[in-house]
Amino acid sequence: MPKTTNKSENPRKRVLTELQLEINRIRSKKYYEDNREAVLAKLRENYNKNREGERKRHREKYARVKARKMCKKKLLNQQEIGVPPCLVHPLSIKFILN
Repeated sequence: MPKTTNKSENPRKRVLTELQLEINRIRSKKYYEDNREAVLAKLRENYNKNREGERKRHREKYARVKARKMCKKKLLNQQEIGVPPCLVHPLSIKFILN
């Protein structure tokens, strides 16, 4: 029986022999050499797309944190002034419908 190299014990997963893995590596290397520019262009495109998504996620996270801080600051200012805190948030459905 040939020695397998895949560490996964999942019975549905295809297990490749050393020879199959080596053949796949050679085929991948040849494809890369023949289509280097296209492969690199695709990598750059995916990198840029993922980078934009990550930046968007970080901006949203920063906005949420900033909004939370502003809300706390506003409540502290109202308590210092002596204004009773609003029991219902102005953007809640309950506030809008009443």
